[in-house]
Parts: sequence; C-alpha cells; structure tokens
Amino acid sequence: MGESIVKVEHLSHRYSVQWAIQDINLEIKKKGVFGLLGSNGAGKSTTMNIMCGVLNQTEGEVYIK
Repeated sequence: MGESIVKVEHLSHRYSVQWAIQDINLEIKKKGVFGLLGSNGAGKSTTMNIMCGVLNQTEGEVYIK
C-alpha cells in the first residue's frame, strides 16, 4: 500500500449558517499524483485552505506528516 502523507478525518466547515463542506475523509499516500475535483461551490478551495492552515475547520482533523 504505502505510507500516508496527508490524512483528513471527518472534516467540516461552516460559514455562518451554511455548511461549505461536511464530513470529508481522504488519505493521500506517499507515491502518486492526486487532484481535487468538483463543481463550482463543492468546497475544493475550503478544503485546500484548511489543509494548508489558512482556515480553521469547524469539525474534524487534518494530519500532515
């Protein structure tokens, strides 16, 4: 399989009353090429901003080795 370099568990973020993302789980292994795809408003930028430490999540955890 391979070692995880990023792991996201039950990630959620709410802007005032509306949820941007809810209960996202993902794992990125050490080898490979990965993309984060989705339609407009799907929460891609919110997810990446949380993973990069620019934005604090409402719920969940991000682990980066």
